[in-house]
Amino acid sequence: MSERVSDIGSPAQGPPVRVGHTLRCWSSASERSSWTERRALAVIVIAMLFAHCAWTTPGVGVEMTIASDDAPGDVLDARGDAHVIEHASLRIASIALLRCPEERASLSSLLGPAIALAHEDETSALGPFVIDATDPTPIALGRLTILPGRYCDVRVRVAGDAEGPTLELRDDVMTIASDLERERVIRLATPITLDDHARTAHLALRVSLAGSLERVDPGAPDPIADGATVLSAILAALDIDSN
Repeated sequence: MSERVSDIGSPAQGPPVRVGHTLRCWSSASERSSWTERRALAVIVIAMLFAHCAWTTPGVGVEMTIASDDAPGDVLDARGDAHVIEHASLRIASIALLRCPEERASLSSLLGPAIALAHEDETSALGPFVIDATDPTPIALGRLTILPGRYCDVRVRVAGDAEGPTLELRDDVMTIASDLERERVIRLATPITLDDHARTAHLALRVSLAGSLERVDPGAPDPIADGATVLSAILAALDIDSN
């Protein structure tokens, strides 16, 4: 055993370096230097990760409201017949504000895609809640507390749960429902930048039923297909106002 340790510590290989419970030997000074640099880089990355998670500016956030069309009026189906929607409930699982693509790429490069996505979702989601798409009264959904940065997109996810389907739409002729889980990412017309100088922003999500029935034929009902079609039409019509 003493002979083996003597070989490791010979001048040709350099002195032994203990790592945990093992002995690590270096064939050259450059290899030892490279390993030291990698350890230093790892320490820097970990420090940046903790700094990123802890770096929040008090008061930085986005107020979210939601409202339907002020006067949806008659909704036309595929045959051109008019319907007056009596009830339309939509279950929103979450609403999240997403960083601009270039900032997401930088965050992903630093933290790794999985950690970056989990961290982003953890700090920027509201929900779940159920909205009445026939009521034009604006509803305050809450405040997204987020990290400072530049944000370009809003992601809306809808899903049913034990209390009801994703979508239920009803008039005096038919009832259409869907249990599908869907999402839509909406690009903001003007990106939001939040920092010490601009701590708060306001976003208003608008829901429209105007085109929800344009591909539905009440004369040839298909519950599953009709539900998917109406849900897709409502998601496609979602819009965002920012100020």
